[in-house]
Amino acid sequence: MHINSNDLNNFQNEEMNTDEIIAFLEHMNHCDYCLNQLVDEYTDHASSAPAYLERNNYGACYSS
Repeated sequence: MHINSNDLNNFQNEEMNTDEIIAFLEHMNHCDYCLNQLVDEYTDHASSAPAYLERNNYGACYSS
């Protein structure tokens, strides 16, 4: 059985109790399909870094 979208949302919103988190993470440890779903959720909602945190060509941070 795979993790459903409600469980993914509850995990992301920190709405799980300790036992639910443990079961969720144990499942992720053994199920690449669900782990990929979780990663996709995080990358879909990820935003780009603020300009002052972006790196220049030399790998150093700078402020605009």
